[in-house]
Amino acid sequence: ATDMDLRITYFNPVAEKLFGYTADTVIGKKVTKFQSHIRNREEEFNQLIALALEKGSHTFTISTSDLQNYDLDNLKVGQRNRRYQQTIEVYLSPIRDRTGEDNETITGLMLMAQDISKARQMDERLRAALAELQVIIDNTMLGLVLVQDNRVIRVNSTFEKMFGYSFEEIQELSWSSFYSLVFAGKEARCWDGSGQMFFMNRKVEQGLEPFWSKVRRVAIDSEQQQEVERELFLFEDMSIQNEMFEKIQRLSQAVEQSSNSVVIMDTEGIIEYVNSTFIKITGYKASEVIGQNLALLAPDENARKIYEGMWTAVLAGEEWTGELVNKKKDGELYEESVVVSPLRNEQEEITHIIATKENITDLKKARQQADSANKAKSEFLANMSHEIRTPMNSIIGMTELLLDSELLPEQKGYIENVNSSASVLLSLINDILDFSKIEAGKLELDIHPFNPKNLIEEILATLKILAEQKGIALRLEVRGEADCLLQGDSLRIRQVLLNLVGNSIKFTRKGHVILSLDIQSQDVQACSLLFKIIDTGIGISQDQQENIFSNFTQADSSITRKFGGTGLGLAISNRLLQMMGSNISLESNLGMGSIFSFTLLLPKGNAAQHALEQQEEEQGYRVQHLDILLVEDHPANQQLAVVILQKQGHNVTVAHNGLEALQYLSKQRYALIFMDMQMPVMDGLSATRYIRQIEQGQVDELPEELVPVAQHLRQRLEGGHLHIIAVTANAMQEDRQQCLDAGMDDYLSKPYKKISFLKILQKLDHQPSTQEPQTNLIMEEQEQHLPVVVREEVKQHLMQQFDLEAKDAEEVLAAYAHSFHENITGLRNCVDQGAGSDAGRQAHAIKGGLLNLGLNDLANTALVLEKELPQKIEPRHRQMIEALGTALADFVGYEA
Repeated sequence: ATDMDLRITYFNPVAEKLFGYTADTVIGKKVTKFQSHIRNREEEFNQLIALALEKGSHTFTISTSDLQNYDLDNLKVGQRNRRYQQTIEVYLSPIRDRTGEDNETITGLMLMAQDISKARQMDERLRAALAELQVIIDNTMLGLVLVQDNRVIRVNSTFEKMFGYSFEEIQELSWSSFYSLVFAGKEARCWDGSGQMFFMNRKVEQGLEPFWSKVRRVAIDSEQQQEVERELFLFEDMSIQNEMFEKIQRLSQAVEQSSNSVVIMDTEGIIEYVNSTFIKITGYKASEVIGQNLALLAPDENARKIYEGMWTAVLAGEEWTGELVNKKKDGELYEESVVVSPLRNEQEEITHIIATKENITDLKKARQQADSANKAKSEFLANMSHEIRTPMNSIIGMTELLLDSELLPEQKGYIENVNSSASVLLSLINDILDFSKIEAGKLELDIHPFNPKNLIEEILATLKILAEQKGIALRLEVRGEADCLLQGDSLRIRQVLLNLVGNSIKFTRKGHVILSLDIQSQDVQACSLLFKIIDTGIGISQDQQENIFSNFTQADSSITRKFGGTGLGLAISNRLLQMMGSNISLESNLGMGSIFSFTLLLPKGNAAQHALEQQEEEQGYRVQHLDILLVEDHPANQQLAVVILQKQGHNVTVAHNGLEALQYLSKQRYALIFMDMQMPVMDGLSATRYIRQIEQGQVDELPEELVPVAQHLRQRLEGGHLHIIAVTANAMQEDRQQCLDAGMDDYLSKPYKKISFLKILQKLDHQPSTQEPQTNLIMEEQEQHLPVVVREEVKQHLMQQFDLEAKDAEEVLAAYAHSFHENITGLRNCVDQGAGSDAGRQAHAIKGGLLNLGLNDLANTALVLEKELPQKIEPRHRQMIEALGTALADFVGYEA
């Protein structure tokens, strides 16, 4: 206590302890003189006293630190500077002396002080802890609802976001009212087994949205034993987890119910999971294989090695696919198509391996049955083809021979009708065979240079008579780069156009049929060809257009009876165009005609190369007279082939079967054999195999009939190669491959024509054995000075012989010059390396080119080299090569 001059009149023991002064040292002294908190601050302290006197009391706080930072003008109760370490709270009030009922005198001041530092520190900690707790509560993934006496008294922000309700909207709601507001009426066990899930409603802009939530209740006990019931409810949004679980469950069901076996293993190959299909197929229980290595299914050591290779590939991060033979629990073997893949975690580490396996045992059996059925179909078609083509071969061939002879007009008409009918029948057979090849995927395109304008002109020339007979106009319209040379299968394009134009003529009673071709260059490498076949025929209704390109289908079944046909033509044509990257388009209305169109994008051809091929082909038709052995059992076919070959100046010997052919070969040398496949006694394939075995000196045993002539056969055949050409009515790709596998050099399908024989002979480019050069001829060649090739003379030869323009002849000469340069260089290298066989092939190539250019003297030198170099390389051969090089030096553009 102090008087009004602030002199201390009372200082109790607590004050002594708090301020550190004894009472006897401070009583009588002014507070503002000794107390460090307010020393030399009388004016500020007086302001505090004035407040106390005005209000009757005033409470303020002071610190043990310097009070320089106090702003006394704004000082309020409880305000403090946080940096102070000790805080003292002071209660200041006046001491009043009452002298009467109305008189009151203020005699002094009472200061009650207490140290509140620890209390303030605890308050700070409590506030900080509560703030941290609030942040944690508001940011937890759980929605929290505090219920007291069955009333909602607090929620966190997670709850507000989860349910869409603010605390103000549900404050003081009863728990039962709140629960009925959000409960959607379903509950279920949690998929992880941790309790119940409830279907709740959350408030959204569109209304209410249901979601699954896990709910837990926590009772809060009161330490003061008050009769207040407090509960905390925790809500966990299970939407994402439940969606993931449902996906996993669906995937699990899909895996479990899959028709394929599914096995999951660790990286050591130890099985962790198998589905029910695996159990059903293998006969093992899940408990019998889980913990075992997958290789327990391997039936033998070889299969285990396959498993090891599979495992190595998968652990390297690769997917392994293949077929395995595995063993069931009862020992039965079965086949599986297997895909094994690595499973990776987020760090791209392989954690597990999954194998998906399809039991293909039944599938393979079905495939084998299908292959057998397809083989039977192919054999039937081949046999049918052979049986029909054999007599047709005679019919068509003989009628052609008759048409080449002198006939009366009436007779010629009869023969032309026979030939035309046979050609129609052959066309039907070809349609069926083409369809079979397409279905089997064995029909291949033959790409070569051709002129599209020439092609369509030939087609119109072929069908012109048919159109004239019906009294309709057949016209050709060509636009664009008409004389370009393109690369494509002209035979199949011709087949499509013949079918489409032929159909238009067939179904047009009056008016016209137009074949239109628009050729546009796309770039320097390709051209676009738009073909249109426009007619004024019967037309096709819209509903019939859908099936017109189906197999064995025509627009109207009555049309088959009225106009004829198999219904295969359009189907085959469309399939052929699909192989070329196109499709047939159709525009038509019943009774108003039709427009069939298709577009082909074809690469441009090389004019010089095409000229070379034409020259080589034409040169081949002028083959020297040969000794030919014809092996054929059908009398009419024998007669036809003999007439064709003899008219070309060849000597023909006829054998009726393979055995007879071998007997002839023991007596005479032949340049080549035309060998039928199907014959009595010995077929052509067997005879060919015997010939090839004798040539190679590997024959084990000959038929008994050939034993007497075996020695002669060896003498004539051993070490050589007799050209054998298959001649058969079988037209399937398998038949051709059979012939080649047996050792035949080429294949000729019946019915054959003169051009067919000439092309085969041209391809062989074979010289008869009786004309092989003798030693004296060789010596003459050695001594002969070969004439130098004059380029201009060769150019004139090409222009006259092959009707070439000067520019085309120059291109052909340039191509030949480049070829000769490479061949002669290659020939020298082969001789230097002692490679006689390769040298012979180089000489053969040179010989063919020289013949085409009309350089026969040089070609004879190349012929000698071709024949002798494979046997033995001698010094004179080098002289001949140098002479040949000197003769061609200027032509090929280098010094000899």
